[in-house]
Amino acid sequence: MTNTDVVIPWMESVARRLEDRPPDPSTTAPRMAALERARRAGLPTRRLEDWRLTPVSALRLGERTLRERTGSIGALGTEAIDGLDAVSLDLVDGELGSVPTDLPTGVEIRPILGLDAERGEAALASARLEDATAMECLNAAGHDRGVWLEVHAGADVVPCLHLRLESRPGTEPEIVLPRLHVRVGQGARVRLLLDHRAEGSSHLLWNLCVGLEVGPNAQVEILELVRTESTHALVASYRARVERDARFCLRTLSLDAGFVREDLRVRLVGENAACTVEGLTVADAHQVVDHHVWIHHDVPRTRSVETFRSVLDGHARGVFAGRVRVAEGARGTDAQQNNANLVLSAQAQMDTLPQLEIYNDDIKASHGATLGQLDLDALFYLRSRGIDEKSARAMLTFAFANELVEHLEPEALRAVVRRHILAHLPQDAAVIAVPALPSLEEST
Repeated sequence: MTNTDVVIPWMESVARRLEDRPPDPSTTAPRMAALERARRAGLPTRRLEDWRLTPVSALRLGERTLRERTGSIGALGTEAIDGLDAVSLDLVDGELGSVPTDLPTGVEIRPILGLDAERGEAALASARLEDATAMECLNAAGHDRGVWLEVHAGADVVPCLHLRLESRPGTEPEIVLPRLHVRVGQGARVRLLLDHRAEGSSHLLWNLCVGLEVGPNAQVEILELVRTESTHALVASYRARVERDARFCLRTLSLDAGFVREDLRVRLVGENAACTVEGLTVADAHQVVDHHVWIHHDVPRTRSVETFRSVLDGHARGVFAGRVRVAEGARGTDAQQNNANLVLSAQAQMDTLPQLEIYNDDIKASHGATLGQLDLDALFYLRSRGIDEKSARAMLTFAFANELVEHLEPEALRAVVRRHILAHLPQDAAVIAVPALPSLEEST
């Protein structure tokens, strides 16, 4: 029996919902098409190239049931970010609560269901792409919650928009299929914080799809903060399309998560478009964080910078697979990719797969990966200055992670991230500012 033959209860629930009470009747046809594609592809297994390094069994996909909507639902009251100047929205289990009345000028927010024909088609576009995954298609078929967020041309959105993506507690393995689509018009500027939190012991899996349209000359920054604890799971699929002269930045920070698998796809489709994609993982115990990144340079004179760092302890598992593709006509491309990993225990495991796929010689491109432990010379230097070994190791570990944190804005977010990093270090270690990043002992 193959994974396409297995009957999965929540997949069958999606099918029955489309037949009996479709969430949005105007989109039933494309939803049914997406469900058929998902059935043909089957659920992820380690036999698939893009999932072979991911411990898929931990997702318990065959055991899950759909978590039903509750209708009107309020925020769970998870801890706020002190000092954060933001307009906040709550999505509990993916359901949008009340929309704030003080939205910045030029910002439009509405539920993902009941959109007009043009917006509805745009929100489901990813499921029709040739490389759409089974998890994306299942989301397209079954999503009954989520947000359409539009920033109109020329809008300068200050302060940032803070989406609190909260999960209710529950002892049973359930799944939700939220969808978020962000459209940013020409010349607009916005910063969006996606803050994943879980209340108590949540055994919920979020199969989240995020679509991003970055218009000409727009500036968009997406900050994703994952701190959901050990029993929660997140499978997120991002797809960004970046037009001419636009700047797109995606920073994902996994600091306290049970299971995270993220597929991040960026297409630079207009000349002089640029993107920055960064990721920081701090994990211990049996936590799993897996990032797969695809950046496509489709046209001339585009730029990308891709930087990922991981700090793994205990039995943690990390994966970075990054592919940069430069099309035949994309002359003048500048693409940089770097992945550095710090493995602090013999039981932790990290796989890194940086890749370049180039079909044009008139470009600048580089990639590299390091995997190792703390630099013994740097450790010896600190010990020779009278610092005990535990504190010296903590200082060097903090400095390694802080390399991606020190330029984070806003400052309130930077403080939260640093507190989470410190929480993973020995509690009796003294950590002070370390000016230089430690080098790694290469082990690959």
